Amino acid sequence: MTPTDLLILDEPTLGLDVMSREAMLAELQEYLDSEGTGGAPRSVLISSHISSDLEKFCDDIYMIDRGKIVLHGETDVLLDSYGILKVDERQYQALDRRYLLAGMREAYGYRLLTNERRYYQENYPDLVMEKGSIDDILILTARGGEAMKGLLTKDFRILAGQKRYFTIIILIALIFFFAAVSQRRSLWDIVPCSACFLQ
Repeated sequence: MTPTDLLILDEPTLGLDVMSREAMLAELQEYLDSEGTGGAPRSVLISSHISSDLEKFCDDIYMIDRGKIVLHGETDVLLDSYGILKVDERQYQALDRRYLLAGMREAYGYRLLTNERRYYQENYPDLVMEKGSIDDILILTARGGEAMKGLLTKDFRILAGQKRYFTIIILIALIFFFAAVSQRRSLWDIVPCSACFLQ
């Protein structure tokens, strides 16, 4: 393989058994830990639907739905700050909804996604609060009823401030565009559903 500082992989662990998947992730981690050209850090872009791989391995996670980034965050922050509130109708009506990102109606009431888990734990100690997994966050973000209030705009500003990542995003968008044109397909047919950046 030609030495490179960036790997772009589409579903690298799809169809692998547990042992082979762990071996693949170990190989990728070894690649990341080694120095790139001129001592520069190496990066890996993975598109994957296997959230356990994303949780264990990725520094940043992007969720793309219908060609739009609907969620971006550092994996540790997502797992630490995000939570799932389970509330009945009465609790929902009394709830401060400023920090709710999405929600779904359930048989018992509502399942709500927040990125301020500690706020609700401190101010509503009687409510059921679960730590959100990447699966929970992705499902509620994609299917939840409430809109993501300002998250995309805030994340775009952060991303634009990190020129290295912004340049990589632009390059990836161009790759998808030219792939779609060369295959005479719609761009949205080939864009992966979820992606994560590693550094």
